[in-house]
Amino acid sequence: MFRDLKSDAARSWGFPPLAIASRPGGYNLENTKVNERRLIAIILLICLAYTITTLQGKFLQNMGVSDYICRPTETERSTQRHSLFWMGLHAPDWIKSLTILSDLAKSLMNLKPHKRLNFQRVLNALSVIHSTL
Repeated sequence: MFRDLKSDAARSWGFPPLAIASRPGGYNLENTKVNERRLIAIILLICLAYTITTLQGKFLQNMGVSDYICRPTETERSTQRHSLFWMGLHAPDWIKSLTILSDLAKSLMNLKPHKRLNFQRVLNALSVIHSTL
């Protein structure tokens, strides 16, 4: 299969295939004797997982809770700090850590009652994120 792809690339584009695929330091998939059906299945599974996680991150960003999951972007920074994939991937981690530390946070809020509004915002964001997962 892969040898045919190399020769097709050489014919259609008029140059030899990529050097990384033909030299020993490259992927060298021909010698792995990988099953073509399994390779396609694992690539499809990776694409599906990436797409679902990215869409989940986009949904969280649209809901306005991305500020709770990741650090905000600095004013001098032209691009956002974390991608949508990163936000979708780490949202369950944020929920786990908040549920573990919620008792500690509640006791700290009793010491500082003027911070109670901030704590309530975090709990609202937690419920929104938890409903999307």
